[in-house]
Amino acid sequence: MLLCDWAEALQGKLYVMGGGWTQLTLNNPTVTGMTLAITIAVPWDRTNMKLPLLIELVTEDGAPVVKEDGEAVLVEGQIEAGRPPGSKPGASFVSPLAIRVGGFTLEPGAYSWRLKIGDEELAHASFTAIRGSLQEEEATDQ
Repeated sequence: MLLCDWAEALQGKLYVMGGGWTQLTLNNPTVTGMTLAITIAVPWDRTNMKLPLLIELVTEDGAPVVKEDGEAVLVEGQIEAGRPPGSKPGASFVSPLAIRVGGFTLEPGAYSWRLKIGDEELAHASFTAIRGSLQEEEATDQ
């Protein structure tokens, strides 16, 4: 899982721009958007079945980040990878995902996106949110 400014999953590939950042500058507390670029290797024996997917944003203490309405900042869904004819047992198949998230408020601090399939955590991507500099704030006010 990679944090980026923009990504798109297309024809089995991820196209990523502004990828790999670990610091988010908050010029206002509302996060307008970030993208999670993800590739999931689905084992041969778990293909052709719906797998529950959960991606949640947590604080450095592991507490869920919640929106003003009390809802947790998370993405829920399912993935399903097909098994091509003739594939050999033991092979795995990559499922790329590009998930745009935003519209929630953050305070300065350390955060992590956690990706789970079922009860198993498969990946995480951590970042630190910092306040914008005074010069940046003054420039946006003008």
